[in-house]
Amino acid sequence: MDRHRDLVCPACGRPLVGDGAFMLACNGCAQAYPVIHEVPVVLPGVIFEESPDSPPEWAVERFVRLLDIPPSESIHQRAARILQGRLIFPDRAMTIESAQFVERVRNSLGERWPKELDILLEKSEVDAHEDTVNHPDGIRYRWTQCHLPSTLTAGSLIWANCRIGNCGTTTLSSTSKPAVFVAGRWIPSPAGSPGGRETLSRRVRGMIESLALRQPPRTELLIDMPPGREVTLPVQLRVPRRAGRYTLELALVGKDGRWYAEDSHDTSIDVAARGHPPAAPPCEIEPGEAVGYDEDHKLAIERLKGWVAESFADHPVTLELGGNFSSFVWTLGLSRFMNVDIDAIGLQFAALKTDSRAIGVCADGLSLPFRDGYFDLVVMFSTLHHFADPIGLLRHIRAKLKPTGRLAILCEPVGHVTRVSMPGDYRSELLKGVNEQSFNLPEYAMFFEQSGFGVQGGSVRSGSLKVWLAPVF
Repeated sequence: MDRHRDLVCPACGRPLVGDGAFMLACNGCAQAYPVIHEVPVVLPGVIFEESPDSPPEWAVERFVRLLDIPPSESIHQRAARILQGRLIFPDRAMTIESAQFVERVRNSLGERWPKELDILLEKSEVDAHEDTVNHPDGIRYRWTQCHLPSTLTAGSLIWANCRIGNCGTTTLSSTSKPAVFVAGRWIPSPAGSPGGRETLSRRVRGMIESLALRQPPRTELLIDMPPGREVTLPVQLRVPRRAGRYTLELALVGKDGRWYAEDSHDTSIDVAARGHPPAAPPCEIEPGEAVGYDEDHKLAIERLKGWVAESFADHPVTLELGGNFSSFVWTLGLSRFMNVDIDAIGLQFAALKTDSRAIGVCADGLSLPFRDGYFDLVVMFSTLHHFADPIGLLRHIRAKLKPTGRLAILCEPVGHVTRVSMPGDYRSELLKGVNEQSFNLPEYAMFFEQSGFGVQGGSVRSGSLKVWLAPVF
């Protein structure tokens, strides 16, 4: 329990205390959090399920060898128990995200993965069509995010990431007939009344109607979305030619021109159409050919080592968010660090390794179980784009950093993915319910600025962002 002495309750912020070897408890709000196979699960409302069927011994032994974990009878028994367990979260997306470890191992090994070990994979969560698709009476949706800069170039054609949730009773699809698409139209905001459509004059209302008649760009949904699904996608927009104050109304639109705007929520956003583009983060654009996943991470580790050596005289109190089984912070040679991930199975297998410097905690990055101002350093490798609310995540991390702390965001993909350009593995992740998103450099710049971070250094090479951030006060 001493390894978990610094954990606090994410619900009330009070310290957690050990209750035997299998539970952490909060004396403040009476919340209790299980410790499952040496990994505390510090999330409220989680249910642990264990299958009565144990995986075959030979499959467990081969899987342990693939992970380079020293084999033994006790290790094999513990590994079998880990593979039998599953966490059920109140949020379905988290449940799916937390059960991807074996598949991630398979994907990382590629052709070296033994096909017979497919029996260890979770059953597919691929969404199927509902009985109806794009039924007009069942179309209900809401916008939960819209990453639109406050200043845009007049007359430009832009892409902005928006997150749509299907809260209706019919599947939303851009490929089935009749198809629906995402489109946006701009409504002039009267002076002194931003977004106040109720006070518009007849003349302005007429202008709105004429604007609506023009054909705005239409964007395909990335995948078919059954009820309950949320997806972030880049939406193409044509900015008004005249500078001024506007409200952007996002909506689903049919091929026949019908706007399903009456069922949307929070679709209006005020923007200013000026004469200059938004700024990208001050990162060096490095020339060079594209490198593979492993090589890109090796370059990132070397960059991280240099940044840490320049900024810290002693071992920084460090958190790696999204470290899973193979923590990259391990290469820094720290005496002790925290490894937080939503994938409990990956963390449980990491606990089987002999190195004990990494303290694994299953928790939500938006509700970290540590007191404010606790960390000197937070590190994320290929992690930020998986969070539905990247600005909210960065603000939360900023609160957990000391005033002199640093945040390293590494190997973050740069560039929008559309339905036409979407790689097969990206589509497969979306279909399973994993939250995949794609952002460009201006969007990352906006995230950093709005969350209170300043860029201290960074680079972009072959679509991979590596950036060193400091809190701004």
